[in-house]
Amino acid sequence: MPDAKKSFLFWFYRILRWTLGVIFLILGILGLFLPVLQGILFLAIAALLFPLDFPVINRWINQLAHRFPPLKLPVRKARQWVKGLDKKPPSDSPNENPLNRR
Repeated sequence: MPDAKKSFLFWFYRILRWTLGVIFLILGILGLFLPVLQGILFLAIAALLFPLDFPVINRWINQLAHRFPPLKLPVRKARQWVKGLDKKPPSDSPNENPLNRR
């Protein structure tokens, strides 16, 4: 895959993740005041979309997973899914490519 296409996909997924995170955050805040929406659920989804960029949210999720052990597996699966969306494109350096190692 050409580097330009990988770079485009990297930024596309990053913008998509941010957009979805903001939408879920707004729905979560609205859900705290409106009885029809599940505010906590939307805030939890937003919290899982943002930790790659906000260390505070990442620490908060780690503390919750440590305090409530049944949450460890779902949090781990959600993080793997989110990190899969945010893969960085490989660098142009031939030394960093494992196929070029001798």
